[in-house]
Amino acid sequence: MAKLGTPEATPSGATLNAWSAAETAEEIPLWAPRTAVFLLNQMPARPVPQSDAEASAWAYCWLRNRSFDSIDAAQKALPEHLQAPLHAALDAAWQDQQGLRLV
Repeated sequence: MAKLGTPEATPSGATLNAWSAAETAEEIPLWAPRTAVFLLNQMPARPVPQSDAEASAWAYCWLRNRSFDSIDAAQKALPEHLQAPLHAALDAAWQDQQGLRLV
């Protein structure tokens, strides 16, 4: 197998930083920007959960990574395209989170 255009190993963070600061395009292997563009084109512009389980995971993460005074504040802070898909899951996650708090 020729392995044309593929790296020998996964580039490190330092390597990626060096490529981003390269003064000439010749310092960056062609496969790197090609791969980046391919991956960006595959990403949905507005991702949504694909299942109830995924919606629950997103809701729990939303509440764990931020601090809200109320479920309404948590709902309103969601990106608009996620407010409906995460409504029930966020409510359930909020109830669970509130049940775990000590007074």
